[in-house]
Amino acid sequence: MLKDFKENEKRTEKVLVLGVEEKKTARGSAFIVCSVTDGETKLEVKFWNTTKLMFEMFIHKVVSMTIQCESYNGGLSYVGLTSVILDEPVTEFVPKVPGECTKMYDYMYDYPFQSETVKKLVQSVLEKYQEQLMYWAAARSMHHAIYGGLLYHMYRMAKASEVYTNIYEVNGDIVTAGVILHDIGKLKELDTDDLGVASFTTEGRLFGHLLLGVMMIEEVAKEIGTPNEIVEQLEHIIASHHGKYEYGAIALPATKEAEIVYMLDMADSRIYMYEEAYKKVEPGEMSDYVKGLDKSVIKSLQEKSHLKYQVGFSLYVYHFWNQVPKNVPLVFTEHSYSTI
Repeated sequence: MLKDFKENEKRTEKVLVLGVEEKKTARGSAFIVCSVTDGETKLEVKFWNTTKLMFEMFIHKVVSMTIQCESYNGGLSYVGLTSVILDEPVTEFVPKVPGECTKMYDYMYDYPFQSETVKKLVQSVLEKYQEQLMYWAAARSMHHAIYGGLLYHMYRMAKASEVYTNIYEVNGDIVTAGVILHDIGKLKELDTDDLGVASFTTEGRLFGHLLLGVMMIEEVAKEIGTPNEIVEQLEHIIASHHGKYEYGAIALPATKEAEIVYMLDMADSRIYMYEEAYKKVEPGEMSDYVKGLDKSVIKSLQEKSHLKYQVGFSLYVYHFWNQVPKNVPLVFTEHSYSTI
């Protein structure tokens, strides 16, 4: 397994080549970066003294690749030595999201919105793009960049939104509709193949998925006659869900609902990068540098039991919250909370 590579180890693995990119060192020397996977873990493997043209024949093929794992800048670097194409099906090597995409789609399509108007808009958008959502990636490389990644990202955020909307006095329909629709523009920003590998479209490079998403919602809303006040709230969420101008936001979050969607998007994308980094290390070990997080991360020594504790604690807090009258303020301290 690719996740088991150790420093200074050399071995041959069966991998699927997802893509090939030509890069240059600071001194101008060209090298090739092959993005490969064994179906669970992705690696970027460097090949020296070759050309992109020579490696294009390997794209979307299963190959037997000899890889040398080396120490580089405090982390691990993977250098390819040989590659041989194998006559094997690619299906078992395609990394996919956990769970069934149809069930995730159905969860969002059947979500119990209070507003029939919001429900109709969300369902109309999901119906229009259902085929793409079943396999579309959420990104080229940073987060949820796998088969079905966009739908998985939307689903996890929708599940997480339930907690926020039960705690804070917000329009829950707008929050949940916002998380379902916030990245819908990626269906036009990216082109995803049947292996879940994404690349930018010309439209995506020109406008980006925030503006494209606003335009897509505007189009569907006009077709079904959604009132402008609902459309504006959801379009604002799409335009502002990157949170800051320097992160690519068109606008800054100006409503509580938009702020929550921004935070949920940030949390889910970053937690996903933790999860991917954890696949390559043992409990207590530090990962390589994670570009999207701008740091290395450490896998918890007792991740599973800690997760159970977190879930149990969250349920306890949720139960406690629902027993407290809404007009009674809470005081939170570092280690406890109480009513006053």
